[in-house]
Amino acid sequence: MTNFGRYCLKIAFFTPQVLMVFALAWACISANARAQSIPQPGLWKYVVTTDLARIPEDMRDNFPEVDYEKCLSDEQIASPQAFGLQASSAMWNRCTTDNWVMTEGKLGYSFQCDGGATLTGQVAGAYAKERVTLTLVSRPRPIVRGIDTIYQKIVARRMGVCKAEAAK
Repeated sequence: MTNFGRYCLKIAFFTPQVLMVFALAWACISANARAQSIPQPGLWKYVVTTDLARIPEDMRDNFPEVDYEKCLSDEQIASPQAFGLQASSAMWNRCTTDNWVMTEGKLGYSFQCDGGATLTGQVAGAYAKERVTLTLVSRPRPIVRGIDTIYQKIVARRMGVCKAEAAK
């Protein structure tokens, strides 16, 4: 191929239209990569454990390891209803959240239950497509037997599609 032929090939290849196709392809790939890293809807299993080091021995039975499953929709995934204290249906109507952040693999917010009269705290952690790991720092009100702070960990794993979806 002559130098003129190579020059024409370069010009033809790097037209604005070709560059636009590359730019759109890159944007789609980037968006898809971000979408794949956020937690996906489906059936999630939660395990909640409490650091018992600050809990008096005779009260430790009040803080058993708790595990449960919950089916999450797209809307719930992007809310405090999915991951954290409010994932428990018993707490959903009692607790509110502030400063909800879910971005770049990090998740966090503050919460209060019963208007702050019974429990306040912060949640922070990390998420991926099929796993969320959070640390909860809760402050019960009133302080009971010297327990002013409770440290808990929530690990949630996606188990697959929800049972209703699997039946379709």
